[in-house]
Amino acid sequence: MQQVHEWDSFQNKTVIKDRPRERSAYMLFYERVTPVNDLPETTDATENKNKYLTGVKQSIWNDNAQYLRDRQFFDNNYFDFLLELLTNWRVTPVKDTSTQVLGSDGVETVSILLSKAT
Repeated sequence: MQQVHEWDSFQNKTVIKDRPRERSAYMLFYERVTPVNDLPETTDATENKNKYLTGVKQSIWNDNAQYLRDRQFFDNNYFDFLLELLTNWRVTPVKDTSTQVLGSDGVETVSILLSKAT
């Protein structure tokens, strides 16, 4: 845990909060069986090596992208925003059957009207 100074809009001042440290690392271990200089370089071996490296690179890229999505979705600022939205604003769904909008994932989107809760 590390201490972080953050602005608290409810208290209108900077407060100190404890946040978990975020760390990510990759460590590769290998054992060389045959010295590289002793192996004849063939076209098939080069192609296989390139395919393997491309697959590893794509796998690492996907893992990192998933980590960033998770970090953004589970961010405390996101939950603070949702809490403020749900406690201080009145959310009213707008039912307009004349325009049905589907997102790229096939899920229907809903329009809402926000008004300040009293």
